[in-house]
Amino acid sequence: FSLPSLGYAVNFGSFSCGQIIDFERDNNNAQMYAISLWFAGYIEGRNIETGENKFIAADPEELYALLEKECRETPAFNSSYIASRIYSRGY
Repeated sequence: FSLPSLGYAVNFGSFSCGQIIDFERDNNNAQMYAISLWFAGYIEGRNIETGENKFIAADPEELYALLEKECRETPAFNSSYIASRIYSRGY
């Protein structure tokens, strides 16, 4: 996906897996990019907390793809829970 245009409202809160899948389906680049930035921040915070260096080279598209894949497999959860699962697993 490409960088968002300035004409979209962007939410950085917790999302349901349904929303994450819908953003991909609808090609909502602004929201997908915002979520990938949130996930990158989550990873950085967890790396500081744990002293680990997971996902250092991950780009925004890769991060979003990880969230979306996990959401498709476990659709009842939200982005915060999914991010925690992905981080704990290490991909």
